[in-house]
Amino acid sequence: MKVEVKLHAQLRKFAPKKGEDHMTLRVDEGIPVKDLVKIIGVPLDKAKLIIINGKRCTPAEKLSDGAVVDLFPPIAGG
Repeated sequence: MKVEVKLHAQLRKFAPKKGEDHMTLRVDEGIPVKDLVKIIGVPLDKAKLIIINGKRCTPAEKLSDGAVVDLFPPIAGG
């Protein structure tokens, strides 16, 4: 199955191609987000906010074909 991953802010440095902020990957059906994050090479503690198809989720959430995953680093207010 295919999923789209969007890396935000400092997480862009983990993109396979320098300067990219999104990628499309083929992964196993039902893979949990935590395994996807590991495949990309982002430390799970750096992906503090995980959004799938516009909804916040946990690292244990399982993905389905065509999912759009947004990964955000810790965000501080000011």
